[in-house]
Amino acid sequence: MKKIAIVCSIIVVLTVGLNMALSYMPKYSTYKEQKEYAKSLFNKAQEREDVMFFAPTFGEAINASFSKNAWKKSSRANLYLTKAYPKEALEDIDVLGRIGDSYFYLKKFNEARGWYEKELEAFNNKYFKNKTYWERDGLTDKQALNEELRYLVNIQESIASCYTAAGEYKKGIEMHEATLGLMQDNKDIDEFEREKIFRRIFVKIGKLYKTVLKDYAKAFKAYEQMKKEFPKPFYVCEAEIYIGDTYLAMGNIEKAKEVYQAVLDKYKGSSVNYGEAAKRLKALKEGISFVSLDRMVYEVKNGKVVVKY
Repeated sequence: MKKIAIVCSIIVVLTVGLNMALSYMPKYSTYKEQKEYAKSLFNKAQEREDVMFFAPTFGEAINASFSKNAWKKSSRANLYLTKAYPKEALEDIDVLGRIGDSYFYLKKFNEARGWYEKELEAFNNKYFKNKTYWERDGLTDKQALNEELRYLVNIQESIASCYTAAGEYKKGIEMHEATLGLMQDNKDIDEFEREKIFRRIFVKIGKLYKTVLKDYAKAFKAYEQMKKEFPKPFYVCEAEIYIGDTYLAMGNIEKAKEVYQAVLDKYKGSSVNYGEAAKRLKALKEGISFVSLDRMVYEVKNGKVVVKY
């Protein structure tokens, strides 16, 4: 009993010490200095998250606790900015975004979404299509719009990620579709950037319909829209491979093979993605699993398709 009491005492002391360390917040004389301190903590938390991701199982478990504490300290530092300097901090999209990111990594998705929504409001009020902010200096209108839309899309996609992480998939899709609408309304931006954003959103929508909601008709529709929006061989080939993956997710192995073979016949030599069709056909023939372009794992066992995501 005495040994147990000693161990418990040590745990209590360590816990109290850790909480004190987490609660300590240096006070700087200016908002700029305090913001730089908060930013440095955020970057350290991000570094710990990266280490944790690549660590072995045991090391990952240990690193997870350090990572969690790092995100807690980061969130407290940025939250302090909103309390000590509310006028500046609540209009500062970097601070609001970092708070949202910290809560997201802590798996507090509703809190994260709330801060991302504040970031979105601040961004729309201060930056989007506003020609007076100083960061625009030296940029053409097209360049400025490119930067604004890239940032705006990232915020909206962060909100969508919160919805999907919390299991509110339909709301997540609605947010993705709002981003598509935003891009459709702003066609004067860099073509490559626009295509990259559009493609990413179509893939996310199709994946949610295909794997989580199992609404295969809407998954097919998303990929058909992707083909229509971008008739270039690279995108059409990729979309058609996703259509084959959708048939596979449905359990229709023969139809999936048919689609993959058609892609291989049509696009060999004209699109770098055609090799993905060959990889799938080989995997299905040999009965081995494969990872799709949207990071799904497919495996056929005893004539049945197992999908992991």
